[in-house]
Amino acid sequence: MILPQVGAIIFSDDAVLGEKSRWQCNHRKSPENVFFQTDSDFAGFSDPASWLIDDKPLLHMNMVPGALVS
Repeated sequence: MILPQVGAIIFSDDAVLGEKSRWQCNHRKSPENVFFQTDSDFAGFSDPASWLIDDKPLLHMNMVPGALVS
């Protein structure tokens, strides 16, 4: 598994690794060398640096105070 250097991976209570989900593509008949590329033409949705500024921003994960903040 090759993962990007930025972003977050969130597992729900009913998440299962290695099991095909409903949104995945069909299995390819011939293998292809496909992997995450950092210089992709499409900005990653998990990379906050590529997010557009909204006039009415929602709460961002970095704006939530942690347990150590008093």
